[in-house]
Amino acid sequence: MSNLIYDIRKRADLTAYLVDDLISLDIVYPTPLAVTLANMRLSLAAGAAFVDFSSAGALTPYLGSKIEIIDSAGKKATGYIKAAGTGETYQEKISNGGFDSDTTGWEAVFGCTIASVAGGDSGNCLEITRTGGAFQITAQTVAASAGVLLVGSAKVKSGAAGDTAAQLWASTNSENIMLASAVSSGVWTEMSGKATAPDNIISFSLLKYNITAGTMLFDTASLKRVLTPSATGVTIVSTPGGSTYNWTSIETGFNYNDASGYTCQIYIGGHVYKCTTAGISAASQPTFNAGPGETTTDGTVVWTECNPSGVTYAGALTFEREFRYRDMRRRMKYAQPIDYSIAGDVYCYDKQATVARQTREISYDRMTEADYVSLLDFVAIVQGARFNFLFTDENGVEHLANLLSDTIESTPPFSGYEGEIRIELYLIT
Repeated sequence: MSNLIYDIRKRADLTAYLVDDLISLDIVYPTPLAVTLANMRLSLAAGAAFVDFSSAGALTPYLGSKIEIIDSAGKKATGYIKAAGTGETYQEKISNGGFDSDTTGWEAVFGCTIASVAGGDSGNCLEITRTGGAFQITAQTVAASAGVLLVGSAKVKSGAAGDTAAQLWASTNSENIMLASAVSSGVWTEMSGKATAPDNIISFSLLKYNITAGTMLFDTASLKRVLTPSATGVTIVSTPGGSTYNWTSIETGFNYNDASGYTCQIYIGGHVYKCTTAGISAASQPTFNAGPGETTTDGTVVWTECNPSGVTYAGALTFEREFRYRDMRRRMKYAQPIDYSIAGDVYCYDKQATVARQTREISYDRMTEADYVSLLDFVAIVQGARFNFLFTDENGVEHLANLLSDTIESTPPFSGYEGEIRIELYLIT
């Protein structure tokens, strides 16, 4: 049945439209959402695309909709919302760094010395010391690909009296990204933060950052890749209803860690418009007026929004299974349409008709309740013979069709399912 939903016509430039043609359009959500860098959880890596604004209900109501993440320079990452997140999962990249035994894997730079010493928060810890200069650093090489969301953490303690600032950094082929910072006053302090890698990660660094010489202690250092979003986030796919967890496009120059924050534009599954004046559409799509009965001039075409009963066509309207050969029956009817004006078009037997009208009856012996709700939504959109749509038959042939059924009945075979559902389509062409 999903071909019934997706084959409602999409608007095309410089195309001839006839009266009663139906199109569906994505209507932009009226108020762009804003999010700070501190609240953004963004994964742009192939196979693990997601976005999380750290705010319950910010994105989850828009499953199936198109989404654009826009940085402060106007660069965009575009995709489609697939499903709500259920909780973050991780891939460990660095864990503790061997502090409990030695300094294997860690490199002293900028004149530092490093050692594994007793008295850590959990066993031994890593001690870095420098006799002069503004900062001290150690680093461990790590492999992580571009676009991944990273979370870094460590516990830090100043080795001498006075406040000492510490930082966690991830270095890439093109830039250094600060994940977290903290100030320690002689007690163990935890610091943690997240950032998205603009390209391949090559090192994870622990820094002492102050203007005096001294000693800094680090323990339980960790760098992880975030694989899935939290319950406040959503997964992203490259096509509507797709299964490839990737962004549709990421513009060149998109800022993966924009300190100025981001805006988010959501495109709610399209409203339905009917051609009320035939003609040729414009070379580019105009701004469509939204609201029941609102009209839009498009070249020489006039469109009127006609969502029946206020129902909005939603891109997320899908069926868990499409109809199969055994679900379909062909019929030929000698029927003649009669316009009763108020009631709309109805069909009746006409003894004088000489041309048989083709119909298709599609039946389901069992359908999930979710599919049944989608079916009713679809019927609400295309109800009546005036609402035409494109239908692909069992042989892959496309027909202009409308709904002939005036009744949909169902018999629940057991909990969670509906059964014995039949709808009849009239094939116009």
